Amino acid sequence: MEDILAEIKRLEADGFVPLNREPKRGADNKLVVFFSPKIFGGACRSQSLETMD
Repeated sequence: MEDILAEIKRLEADGFVPLNREPKRGADNKLVVFFSPKIFGGACRSQSLETMD
């Protein structure tokens, strides 16, 4: 995935609910966004993107 913002918009269009619309820096300096666990049967789901900086 090259554009995490485009991926967030695509997932939102499919009914997923992001808990944070702006990606945050997570482990290993990756950009991370979390999605509401309601749509995943109670399991928390995240999407991340490795960055070069």
